[in-house]
Amino acid sequence: MKSALSFRTAGWMAVSCLLFSRSPAAEPMAGYLMGYFTESPTGRGDSSNLQIATSEDGLDWMPLNQNEPVLVSRLGQKGLRDPFFLRKKEGGFVVLATNLTGLNRIATPEIHVCETADFITFDNARLVRLHDTPMRTLAPEAFLDPDRNQYGIIWTGDTDRRRIYVNYTTDFTHVTPHELFFDPGQDVRDATLAQDPEQGNRFLYYTDGVANRLRGTRSATLAPRGFDSTPYTRPLGGTIIEAPLLVKALQGNRWFLYGDSDSPVNGEFYAWQTDDISSDAWKEIDKRDYNTPLNVKHATVIPITRAEMDNLIAHWGRPKWNRIKSWNFPDCLVRHDNEMASISYYPFDPYQDSQWRIVPGLAGATGISFESVNSPGQYLRAVAEHVMLAKDDGSPGFKAKATFVKVPGLANSSWSSFHSFSSPDLYLRHANYFLRLEAINIPLDREDATFRIVY
Repeated sequence: MKSALSFRTAGWMAVSCLLFSRSPAAEPMAGYLMGYFTESPTGRGDSSNLQIATSEDGLDWMPLNQNEPVLVSRLGQKGLRDPFFLRKKEGGFVVLATNLTGLNRIATPEIHVCETADFITFDNARLVRLHDTPMRTLAPEAFLDPDRNQYGIIWTGDTDRRRIYVNYTTDFTHVTPHELFFDPGQDVRDATLAQDPEQGNRFLYYTDGVANRLRGTRSATLAPRGFDSTPYTRPLGGTIIEAPLLVKALQGNRWFLYGDSDSPVNGEFYAWQTDDISSDAWKEIDKRDYNTPLNVKHATVIPITRAEMDNLIAHWGRPKWNRIKSWNFPDCLVRHDNEMASISYYPFDPYQDSQWRIVPGLAGATGISFESVNSPGQYLRAVAEHVMLAKDDGSPGFKAKATFVKVPGLANSSWSSFHSFSSPDLYLRHANYFLRLEAINIPLDREDATFRIVY
């Protein structure tokens, strides 16, 4: 893990908006960069700082820097929540963030702003004041308005209810007075903009504060109030789904929409996809088919080139740990709890109970062993038919019982199953949520014995 970098400005430590984003000349986009902050149910994973992850397909995400911050603020309220990345037409990127921490929700009229060329070093950190009212200034995003030849900064403000406001700027330092951008007559927040390159429409997705779910509206113009009267999607998701995030597939017309659960008992992100963003045709994506970063909250995504992705991975590093997802309970991860191994619905704390170092097998390099991250030197091992966390005592018997062989998944060959190193007819599987080592006899057993190694 690298330390959070320092800004070259006193007071700091150290999709693209999909609307009119620019890419380096002649360099195709090869993947995505996500920015986010983190929270977990009891606060153990809370960090109101900038963290990043990469993906090649917009669905399977790998956190960088061991899922620790790459940027920590000492300005204002000393928090970088709700980050947003924009690739500027002049080159390089601008980073915006809400000026709050998880414990301090006071009203503040400023947002955090800085620039970066590579998301490795960050420059010119500052607080930019957007208004002089008692409102909080939440979830800032930016877009280029070609009709004005200016950038718009949209954000959520709250008085009697929440609305979306806008300021215009050419330098992300000096801004015009704020004005209403989106107000359909009810509570709204967390607006995000996108454009379908095949159509002229612009799309604004937001959290409907009455339904507490996601909705979309559209407009032929980026002018303030242009989106007010044209909602076209039904509310998406269960209750308390917020912070919509639109991701355009690198090829074709497919779009992904992520929603952030605001309830720690109902999971992290939910996802939908459509091949026609202009219609109300979103379909929920099975949780088997995507994996978001650990404890992710209110994210932003931009497309990046292969060189940009390789540079980020080389600098910040891949995770030294994995998590293990269940095939037939894809909301669940393998964890240890009071020395017993089980699957549990995520999120939970201590979240480190679900992090594993997958190391060469203790009994032989043809196998693998699972070492706990928060209990180093302790491994998953079979005790009769049960699977427990235990300290390596150095004996051949322990090593054999703590070594497994990874094979194609019994329920899906693109996933994985694990049989015992010393008893190949016995497989790791879950039963009544506990991990066991048993023979596989029926289709349900095959499902219980299939897992996916993720980050």
